[in-house]
Amino acid sequence: MDLGHAIYSANAKKIDPFFYIEEFLKLKPKMFHISDGSMNGIYDEHKNIGEGSFDLKRILTLIPKDYIISVETNKNYEDSLKDFEKDVFSLRKIEKEINEIKSN
Repeated sequence: MDLGHAIYSANAKKIDPFFYIEEFLKLKPKMFHISDGSMNGIYDEHKNIGEGSFDLKRILTLIPKDYIISVETNKNYEDSLKDFEKDVFSLRKIEKEINEIKSN
């Protein structure tokens, strides 16, 4: 399930993106594609994590535990994976914040 595409599709259809995502979750996807982008947009951007306005904390809480997440962001470096490393670090930081909230 591509979460960015779901958000943009929902916005284009004037449907609440989180309702739309929750409806897709009923289909029990096994993999989630994640990126950042404009929470109110309708065009796909695949921005790096932290460079858009997606509510990534809320999005990550919707993904079932231990499911596969594929980072689908723009590649900015020709000779390294530093941009993807930053994306994974940012996602792990958000996940840590979520876990801290759950444990309190």
